[in-house]
Formats: sequence, C-alpha cells, structure tokens
Amino acid sequence: MPVANLYKPRLHLRTILMMVNLFVLIVPLGSIYFFRLYENELVRQTEAELIAQGAYISALYKQAIHPMISRNADYGNPVLFKPENKDEKYNIVSPVLDLANASIYPPRPQAEQGKGADEIARKIGNTIFPIVEEATITTLAGVRIVDYNGVVVAGRAESGLSLAHIEEIIPALNGKYTALLRQRFSDMTTTSLASPSRATDIRVFIAMPIIDNERVVGAVLLSRSPRSILKGLYDDWESLAIAGSIIIGITLLLTLLTSYTISKPIYALIEQTKRVARGEKGVKTISEPVTQELALLSYNVSNMANTISERSGYIRNFAMHVSHEFKTPLTAIQGAIELIAEHGKTMSSDQLEKFLGNITKDTDRLKILVSRLLELARADVMQPVKESCDLAQLLNTLQSDYRDINIKIITNTNGIIIPMPYDIARVVLGNFVENSASHGATKIELSTALEKSNLEITIQDNGRGISPANIEKLFTPFFTTRREQGGTGLGLVIIRSLLNAYMAQVKCEPSDIGAKFIIYFNNQQLVS
Repeated sequence: MPVANLYKPRLHLRTILMMVNLFVLIVPLGSIYFFRLYENELVRQTEAELIAQGAYISALYKQAIHPMISRNADYGNPVLFKPENKDEKYNIVSPVLDLANASIYPPRPQAEQGKGADEIARKIGNTIFPIVEEATITTLAGVRIVDYNGVVVAGRAESGLSLAHIEEIIPALNGKYTALLRQRFSDMTTTSLASPSRATDIRVFIAMPIIDNERVVGAVLLSRSPRSILKGLYDDWESLAIAGSIIIGITLLLTLLTSYTISKPIYALIEQTKRVARGEKGVKTISEPVTQELALLSYNVSNMANTISERSGYIRNFAMHVSHEFKTPLTAIQGAIELIAEHGKTMSSDQLEKFLGNITKDTDRLKILVSRLLELARADVMQPVKESCDLAQLLNTLQSDYRDINIKIITNTNGIIIPMPYDIARVVLGNFVENSASHGATKIELSTALEKSNLEITIQDNGRGISPANIEKLFTPFFTTRREQGGTGLGLVIIRSLLNAYMAQVKCEPSDIGAKFIIYFNNQQLVS
C-alpha cells in the first residue's frame, strides 16, 4: 500500500465505537422519553374528549335556559376571565395539562351542604341530566352540572350539595376553564388490557364554565381516567411493531457496519500475520482496511515483514561474506602451521621466518576484521539520542586529528548544526577522511546546502576516485579494492549504519575528479 493511501479519508475506530455506544445509550433514553410523551398524549387526549363533552353539555344547558331568563336579566356571575382563544365566531378551548409540570392533586373533596340550588338551574338539570346520563354509558365520564353558586343540579347522589369549594369549580364560576389531575383509587386489583376500565392512578378533571350573555350561569365538571399506557400500547401495537422493526433494522445495520469495519479487517489482518509467521516474502497490506487505525496497523505489519525479510537476507549474505573473509586467513594460517609442523626442522631460518610472518599478517587481519565487525554490530543496534553538534567545530577537531595524514580540509560550514552527537559525527566524517587518504587524496572539500527538505553535506576529494562499476558495490559488506593493504570493506557499511540510525542517507555520486559523497539529513531531524 502506498504511503499516500494511508491518509485517505476513513472512519476511525473511535468514531464507529462512539456511534454504537450512542445508539445503545439513545435507545433506552429514547424509550423513556417516548413513553413519557405517549403517556402525556394519553392525558391530553382524555382532556380533549372531556372538553368536547363539556361543550355539548354547556350548549344543552344554554339552550334550555334561554326561554327561562330574559336576555337582559342579571342572572349568574360576571365573567372575570376573558378567553384567550376567543374570536368573533369561535370559542376554542385547548387542552392545557402537561405531565412535565402538572401537579397531582389529592382525590376530589366530598360535596358539602349548601344553601340550595337555584330553582331555574335545578329545573334545567332535571331536564338534561337523563340525556347526559345516557351518554355517559358510552363516554364513561363522570359528570356534574352546578349552578352559578356551585350547587350540583345534575349529578346523581350529589344533587343539591355544593362543590363551590373545590379547586376546579372556583375559577370556572368566574368564567375560566380549568383542568387538573387528581389521584385515583380503584377497588379493582387487576384489569385486563381489553377492559373498559382504565387502570391508572390518576384522573383528569375539567371544569368548563357555562357562559351566556357574558354571564356565568353555571359550570360543568367532568372527570375521566386516561387510558393506561399498557392499554394504549395494546391499542397501538401496529405502530409500535413498525417502530420496533425500525430499531431492530438499525441495530442490524450497526452490527453489519461493525462487522465490516472491525471484524472483517481484523480477520484479514490475522491472515496477514500468519503469512508473516510462515516467512512468506512480499506480504502485502490488506485490501480493504476500512478504518484508519487498521490501515496503519496493516501497513506497519507489511513493513515489518519486509524489514524482517530484508534483514534475514542481509544476515544470510553477511554470514556468507564473514565466513569467506575468515576462511581465507584461517586457511593460510592452518597451512603455514601444518608446513612448520611437518618440515620445520628442515626449513631454513628465512623460510621459517617467512611462514611465521604470514601467520602474523593473517592474524592481524583477523583482529582488524573482528574489531570492524564489533563496530558494525554496535552501529546496527544503535539507539539515536536527541543531540546535535556544530559542524565547523567538528571539522577543526578532524583537521587536528589527521594532521599527520597530510590532507587539507576546505570547508564553508559556519553556523551549520547537524542532528547527531559529536562522537558519532566524528566517527562518520573521520572514516571519510581515512578513505580519501588511503586512495591518494591530498585535499578534501566539504560544502553544505540547506534546503527546505534536506541538509546536504558534500564531501569531494582529489584522490584516485571510484570507477562507475564499483559505485554500486561500495556499501556491500567486505567489498574493497585494498584488500592487500589491509582493507576490510566495512568502513562505508559502518558509516551507512550510523547515519541510518539518525534518519540520514549517504550516496556516492560520479565525479570527474576523485570521489564524491553526499550525506542527506531530513529537515524534520534538524536541531536548531
């Protein structure tokens, strides 16, 4: 997977988990809110039904009272409250109860003895109550009609008693519609869902004033228990079934989304790691990581597999080179020792000295090889530290260190800081100086270029140079053109490993005169 593809717009795992958790949270909270709204709607529906019944009873009452009183008669109470929704043609009464802020009053107080009902109101009550009572068989509402003094003129056992002291009637006798909720006690312990009785613990009470010719001539008190929420759900089971199906559908979609975005890529990632464990080469990233985290994880697993493969190949090749480099001097030492053991007594002193010299020479080469291998091992496992050094100061030290080599260092590096510790940078540049000197250079010109993306350090000498054929082999372990002079072919390999530890690269560029190396430091690694 190209690095650019890692940053394509993708969902993050935390986003998916947040979506799932929010849905898990919203469902119960939404259910509570839904049931609360639904229960409130049942109360308001009951209030609306009672308003409609009260309006018809009020119309019956006014129709019956017109022939009995004069239009200008001072009959009833003055209207102290003007209806908010009244216009020239309509007198709209809307439900006002809300469970969110409505108080629950105790059960309705008992009727009290009064001064007696108004005679006109009593006659009207006797006339219309049979009609109202017949209607209550269907509506199941409790109905009381009172005169303008609050005395019941139609209401079964409470006829002739006063309700003027209860909370609903007081404002109604002054012309104001009133509705409230009261506690309800039922003798029924259980109620089936199909029962006409409403098994709720509250009851809706409304008091509607009967207003004629801007005078309150009486009031209608109605009460009814709202449908229980279970009864309402039972009645509306089809709508609830649809809502439940939608929730189940959303849950399934979230499950599929989670499976697609998390489970499926994770199983693909497991297969990827199995291929890595089997040692397969060229392990690619998973094709559909979906989420950003899994894309990065798959990319890093692929990089790790490729790095391990490259490292394994490097170790195999390195082991072959090491065995070859050690085998040659060891074979020579073994052969010389065998000759001395077999023919030492018959050898001349010159011959014996020659063989012993060869043994010493090969032993010294082995010592150098071991020393270089230890340096390379340390370079390969080096952990970088956040230190820097001044390049000009470092080169002054190098000029002093290699004064005996008779090589001149020319620089233009004032003010340049390189992101490496002083000791490591000294080893790197020191190796370049030694290599240049060993190839006949008498001058090294070191220059720098600071670009937006890189700091470049160019090292140019005037030595014998490097042939184009050998440039590609320079950083191969044990490759050297100075084997007879003691070269190990590990100097540039050590330099590259040290630079790699600090995110830097080194390249050899073709040059008409001498050898030319360029060190590249990434700008993000620069230390100001």
